[in-house]
Amino acid sequence: MPALPRLRIDALADLARQLRFAPPRTARRQMDRAAALVVGLDPALTYPEDWLIYKITGFRPELARPAMLIGAALLADLPALVERLSIVAALVEADLPAGRFLSLGALAARWGVTARTIERRRRGGLLAVRYRGRGGRVRLAFLLSSVVRYERLHDEGVRRGAAYSRIGPEMRARMLRRAVVYRGRFGCTLNGAATRIAARYGRGVQTVRALLQRGDAERPGPVEPGLLTPRERRFIDRADRAAQEPAAVARRLGRPLPTVRRAIRQLRVDRLRTIAPAAHAAPKAGQPSPARPILDGLGAPGPATLGALVQAARDAAPPAAAMERALALHYQFLRASAAAGIAALPARAPGATALDRIETDLRTAARIRAELVRSQLPLMLRTIGAVRPVEDLRAPLLLPLVESCLAALAEAADDFNPGARAGRLAAPAGLALTRAVSKWAVGHAPALSIAPGRAAARPGPDVPITDFTGRIAPWQAFLDPAPRVRSALPRIPERERRFLALRFGWSGPAHTLVQLAGLHGTTLIKVAQFERRALRAALRAGAGA
Repeated sequence: MPALPRLRIDALADLARQLRFAPPRTARRQMDRAAALVVGLDPALTYPEDWLIYKITGFRPELARPAMLIGAALLADLPALVERLSIVAALVEADLPAGRFLSLGALAARWGVTARTIERRRRGGLLAVRYRGRGGRVRLAFLLSSVVRYERLHDEGVRRGAAYSRIGPEMRARMLRRAVVYRGRFGCTLNGAATRIAARYGRGVQTVRALLQRGDAERPGPVEPGLLTPRERRFIDRADRAAQEPAAVARRLGRPLPTVRRAIRQLRVDRLRTIAPAAHAAPKAGQPSPARPILDGLGAPGPATLGALVQAARDAAPPAAAMERALALHYQFLRASAAAGIAALPARAPGATALDRIETDLRTAARIRAELVRSQLPLMLRTIGAVRPVEDLRAPLLLPLVESCLAALAEAADDFNPGARAGRLAAPAGLALTRAVSKWAVGHAPALSIAPGRAAARPGPDVPITDFTGRIAPWQAFLDPAPRVRSALPRIPERERRFLALRFGWSGPAHTLVQLAGLHGTTLIKVAQFERRALRAALRAGAGA
């Protein structure tokens, strides 16, 4: 009997642990509900955790932040949950209606494959239950409706499996010769060559890859060059941050261009995974994305000096409730979308378009977060003033206090979700500011006990402060270009200036390369090349300032 498939989704794993003590009759009912879910799920959509639990158990839990689950991931894990529930239901052969289930042997004969091949296909939505047959032996039975659905969705794969034959010596030799050609002429990697050859000969990619690896070990001149060294990866990373062309980097390292491009994408994925916990918030089920007009005017820079920041806080008008709510809802929407996208990224060979969509959502989310923080600057001044008026604080004391308050406001913007509860941002912002100012006051009690002298340094216009809008979110450290790029925009041509402003969300929402290609009526490759040229021009102009 094969081992139980592992549940990869934490929400389903927790549910399985909770249901393992259910009465058999209840487990049978929940098993049928979970099996019915597989038929109706769309792999491209996301589903909230509380909705999923309700559809399986009939009980809707009260979750403050229900996880958003990708349909494709659910289709892979729900069969494992159904199998676990069938164990709790203590099924016997008499519980399986005649004509509705196929045994493992019958399904193998139907498809003309081995039992091991069926095991590999069970994570594609193929539903099986466990039951005790004659003699008490546990067996597998496959739901016939699920088998028919799998055949309809994977018709080509089923037919190819039925027509499978071993790779003979002659075909193996042809594959190895073709792999050498792909490697030498096109610079293909092992995976690239295996993908091309598998498509040409109607074989599985992993089968061909293993064949090429064995051939690589038997001959001089490998099909794929060695893995990139850590030093090469660091060089590729620095070159990418400097907007260098991947082709130039490949020539410098003596590596195939696809290898360099794949390394750049993998570096981007690794960075995104480091901030995935910071993008965990999810909107309510069915909550729509706000309308586009609220995003116009995003991306204004923050004050460059401490005095300008204080003056901006004094001059700021109170935020309109409707605008604040719309911005906060869209901020939560973008964070949830990015979190779901990061979770769905494959472990290897991620798509460039999917990566760009996630990064663009996070850039726009950072601009909205900055606006939410900017709207609470007057509240920050009032909270500080409750301890000591800002005019009485020397700049060396006021500067770290302002930094702590900005960080507290950023956290308050994360916790504010008007879709889940009523109220204004000022409520969580006020609590966060009070904690930050109180903590600062305790640490600076000796300095506060001294009355300010006439020579006290006021927060004047010449005390520099880093633009808070460029560091308000953790992902800006690698998704935004170097600060000198933005400061150099007035010194580069108009076309490059407008392009970079749209790309990075400095004059409205950030744009993906696909959107920019549509605006400029050109291809993705040319838009990406133009982006790198514009960034290099801005970096040169910023370095010469």
